[in-house]
Amino acid sequence: MATHDISFSSAFVCNALHQKPEHFLCNTVSKVTSAQAVTVRRRSANYCPSLWDHQYLLSLENIYAKEVESMEKAKLLKEVVRETLVKTQGSLEQLEMIDSLQRLGISYHYKHEIHD
Repeated sequence: MATHDISFSSAFVCNALHQKPEHFLCNTVSKVTSAQAVTVRRRSANYCPSLWDHQYLLSLENIYAKEVESMEKAKLLKEVVRETLVKTQGSLEQLEMIDSLQRLGISYHYKHEIHD
């Protein structure tokens, strides 16, 4: 089996025509002489356009969102967490659970239980 050594350099330009990269002028102030401006030539990045355009993102579907079993299981798990939150004794345990729910990003499901 043959192996190929492929390396990418930072000078790789993603341009179909492989044109010279554009340079932009940047005026900077030197620390040695504060009144004199130095001109520095910088290369542009020449990034390729993203493959993830708006129409492509809209065309993606979540296959699990339409499954009835997944939706029912999610509702059941929400109720289990809600009951656990209400039944938790001690303010420290409740605060730790609320903190965990907030860190997971699901505390909005239990807004009423948290405020009570």
